[in-house]
Amino acid sequence: MDSSPIRFQSILCFFAVFLGIFIFFLPEKAVGNEKLMAGLTRYRENYVKKLNALADEAERNGFNEEAEITRNWGKPTERADEIRVSPLPKEFWERKEDSFSDGKKSSSEKKSSRAAASSGQKKKSSGGKSSRVGEESNLKKRKNDSEEAGGSDSARTVRSGETQSGQKKKESSAGQKKLKAVTSKSDWETQFRQLRMLASNDYLRFAKRVVSNGHVSLGFSLLMQSLHENPDNAGARKILGYQKTKFGWETEFEAQKRKMGNVWHEEFGWLPKKYVKKYEEGLRFLNGQWVTAEQDSQFHSTIENGWTIETGHFQIVTDASLEEGVRVGQELEKLYRVWKQLFLNYYATESQIKALFAKETAKFMAIPKHRVCLFKSHEEYRDYLSKHNMLVPGSVGVYVSRNSQGVSCFVAGEEDMETMFHEVTHQLFAESCRTNPKNGNSQNYWVIEAAATFMESFHDTEEGAHAVGGFDHSRVRAARIYFNNSKKFVPFEEFVRVNRSTWQNSPQTGLFYAQACGMAHFLVFFDGGKYRDAFGRILFDVYSGRDTLETVAKHTGVSYEILDREYEEYISRNAEEIANFMIRD
Repeated sequence: MDSSPIRFQSILCFFAVFLGIFIFFLPEKAVGNEKLMAGLTRYRENYVKKLNALADEAERNGFNEEAEITRNWGKPTERADEIRVSPLPKEFWERKEDSFSDGKKSSSEKKSSRAAASSGQKKKSSGGKSSRVGEESNLKKRKNDSEEAGGSDSARTVRSGETQSGQKKKESSAGQKKLKAVTSKSDWETQFRQLRMLASNDYLRFAKRVVSNGHVSLGFSLLMQSLHENPDNAGARKILGYQKTKFGWETEFEAQKRKMGNVWHEEFGWLPKKYVKKYEEGLRFLNGQWVTAEQDSQFHSTIENGWTIETGHFQIVTDASLEEGVRVGQELEKLYRVWKQLFLNYYATESQIKALFAKETAKFMAIPKHRVCLFKSHEEYRDYLSKHNMLVPGSVGVYVSRNSQGVSCFVAGEEDMETMFHEVTHQLFAESCRTNPKNGNSQNYWVIEAAATFMESFHDTEEGAHAVGGFDHSRVRAARIYFNNSKKFVPFEEFVRVNRSTWQNSPQTGLFYAQACGMAHFLVFFDGGKYRDAFGRILFDVYSGRDTLETVAKHTGVSYEILDREYEEYISRNAEEIANFMIRD
């Protein structure tokens, strides 16, 4: 849905931390995982050396700005307490506002850019069939390409995670092989892009390898690292469901809309291209004729006759305004992107995930658009929900499922989006798999609320990325205050016994919500995220009604006593920041 290309800012790299996690989790595969992660760590270090060598060469020839860009590219910017998903541009290498140039390119520079970019895009062969350079080329060409860009034998390292025993590993040529002279911005740009093209392909191979070993969250991080290096990487794009069209990279939904003659408008959503000018002039197309915006608003003044806005994953009905519906739709699509990455192993089976990464295709259950009703006033919101026996007293937003047909209802114009993110998260979990309507009735209700409160932290970063997390988010801050200052904590072994009824009727509901959020952050971020994949499996068992009192211990692989100690370690960090705060229950 992003209409303007944005430079990929976020670098997802927790590689060194994940090395320890892999060894901890799978003892029987510890040796293989250790070698794989050691190979990944070496690769990353060599890649940074190559970038720095190119930066030095650019600086020696007076291209200081380009040198700074190159050095900064190798610096990680990902926070240890955030999950970030950067918007993917429609086009990258050929976009009009290219951050690598002064805005205008000579014809030679354009040719150089296209030549460099072509290694990450599909090319047509003489027979009309397409192939991907770096994915289907033979090893000899791959090795030559790597050496030409100042590379090493990373292809062998990536495939095996280590060099063959008894053979001497070829050192990175980053500091050994003389770089081509950087006598122009075009020279620098070509080498910079070549390095990134090769790195993108290599990170994608690493992603496929670790996913085949069952480590989904790291695999997805590496996939995003691949797209950070080259947003035009066709293999990585395909895993995320993108296809290349004449308009750039698009989802299947976007491509279908384009084929129907529609274009995306930031204010009005998808419109027939021929309508755009008149909409911008204040006219609206209603029931086969053009009317004024005021007449259009009068017709859509009730939710039954509201505007319907479709996005890739949501259907929004609103009587507030067309523009408000479009705005909310964009926010929910951003939320969906983060949710989809973080909880891939909730809605996809292990075989589906492996097929998605190994074959770049997988069959998923068809899911109808998630329905959202957006009301223009609190009064209308309450009246509608009461009439349909869906009102939750005191609510300002709610997700309700009736006979497998769920809908989330909200009031338009609310400044606080956290309720919307919370309820839509419930909706995504409930409607993306076959779930048991009695989930949480017997035990583990905290798991359901943990995920929803965690996603309340959704926000856009200063760099333009979509993110969840943050150790200072209000819910986590409350959990920290309860634990450190009020000395209130329900041990894991007791918390898993809390069911839906107890939760909703307990005088400790405030503590329950805060602690559930704290535990969600703990499972996602503690020790580099070693329980992140387990969280997705726990959620699946709870929502499907397959959970027991031992589900959390089973998937984390440790006892509740150990989880208590580790949670204490996590939630007690920087306790001095909240030393003077208390919560009134």
